[in-house]
Amino acid sequence: MSEIREGKAGVLLADENDVFYNKAQVVNRDISIAVIKTFAKKRQEELDANAKHMKVRYAQWKKKSKGGAQEQNKQRADAEGAEAGEKAKPVREAPGLDILEAMAASGLRAMRYALEIPQVNKVYANDIDGKALDAMRKNIAHNGVEGKVEPTKSDARVLMLQNPLEYDVIDLDPYGAPVQLLDSAVQAVCDGGLLCVTATDMAVLCGNSNEACWLKYSSYPLRGKHCHEAALRILLHTIQSHAGRYKRYIVPVLSMSVDYYVRVFVRVFTSANVAKDSATRVSYAYLCNGCHSFNFQRVGEKKTTAGRKKGGVGVKYLPGIGPAVPKLCEHCGSRQKMGGPFWTEPIHDKAWVKDILRTMEQGGKKEFAIFDKCRGLMTLIDEELEDVPLSICLHDVMKILKCTPPPSADVRSAIANAGYRVSSTHDYPTGIKTDAPWEVFWDIMRHWCKDHPNPNRPEEGSVAHAILSKEPKIQAKFSRVFNALSKAKMSKTPRFTPNPESYWGPGTRAGNGGQKRKRFMSAPKDGASKAAKGQGTGETASVEPRAAE
Repeated sequence: MSEIREGKAGVLLADENDVFYNKAQVVNRDISIAVIKTFAKKRQEELDANAKHMKVRYAQWKKKSKGGAQEQNKQRADAEGAEAGEKAKPVREAPGLDILEAMAASGLRAMRYALEIPQVNKVYANDIDGKALDAMRKNIAHNGVEGKVEPTKSDARVLMLQNPLEYDVIDLDPYGAPVQLLDSAVQAVCDGGLLCVTATDMAVLCGNSNEACWLKYSSYPLRGKHCHEAALRILLHTIQSHAGRYKRYIVPVLSMSVDYYVRVFVRVFTSANVAKDSATRVSYAYLCNGCHSFNFQRVGEKKTTAGRKKGGVGVKYLPGIGPAVPKLCEHCGSRQKMGGPFWTEPIHDKAWVKDILRTMEQGGKKEFAIFDKCRGLMTLIDEELEDVPLSICLHDVMKILKCTPPPSADVRSAIANAGYRVSSTHDYPTGIKTDAPWEVFWDIMRHWCKDHPNPNRPEEGSVAHAILSKEPKIQAKFSRVFNALSKAKMSKTPRFTPNPESYWGPGTRAGNGGQKRKRFMSAPKDGASKAAKGQGTGETASVEPRAAE
């Protein structure tokens, strides 16, 4: 038995791999803590502004806590009145956070939430494995959080279905795909609550198994250098499709690709009218087989017209108009393939990102176990254009054109000089995001290749020849533009930091009494171990993916 410390928490783990733990997920846990702290702050601001969902949540909490709410509000009013030197005014304190960690494994994440987030009321640490439950009980006592962390043994799907609209935060961090948990999760999170979802099946999401991605996520992936951002957009589309069935919709506040997984943080709200807009927020994508240019076509459109009554507005939902591109690419003449649907609305909320980054910088290395990597990631996300889907990889472009690669700053400056926005992207060091049309981008590349010619001319009929043989319509200017450059790079803030140690990746799936663990949830076969059957308690437990802790 050895102790592993992370942040303010410490967990005891046996030498055998009976309970899953992965040190590489420390980035996930650190950023999750910063996001939930920001969420608690936003809830208080929304309550002060009389937001409808917070008034409902406050009324539920007040009814449940009875006299506790009045006493808590009185203490806050007295404290604020004393600071201002005035008579205390009635102030409402936002309810404490009820957090569900659906697959807790060792319970490390739950312990950190309880110890490091002051606004937490209770963390429900659930796991279906009896050995994990025993480990959590030991770790709860070891960390002295008996009043804040409550361990439960249940199928996560059943637990969430039994508690609709109950949790302020639900954290789903399975070993593999989260899709089987989403339907119950979007029902269990409260109105305005926070849903945190991790997916580690990147081979599926990035296009190595197209049919598996379609079956799991109802989206067809497109392989390319932008595949990690595309994975985020597929996951968001899937969450929204589940939420829409219950007249709910999502608002992404942070989406990130880290190491070997993707992680999204979305708020879930209830509104039948807004949920109807779902088809206007997702698009099919067309990707050229030759030059790798991409274009989008909305699945649906929303049109407003003047209503019959004076001042009224009529709303009509229509299918998207397409195809958005010709059969052959207009830039190189190659055929195009279609994928999606992808979420094509913003995947971050810039105000949230700035607050999260500020929270991390205030805590520093003292509060965040791997501060430098987390700050670098959040700095990149802060600079990223949030309303531009997918990115362009400059190395991939120059490989197609067979020309000397330009400095990224030169290309970004040329795009800015042409009157368009441009930024880096957090998921790929040589990627750029821009709202410039492909015609403008290829004209800039034509000027660069003309000024830096390759001694070996591209073969006639090749993609490079098709693009470079056309005359540019604009004059590219490569003079450096301050607004186009990375502020973090200029200030020497570490961005793409190296991993702290070798073999930094997914851990080995936890054992199950010597039997091979199943990838998906299903009923145990005859002869399954006592741990899988509830250890002789008479319970019949389904096998659930291990949490990626």
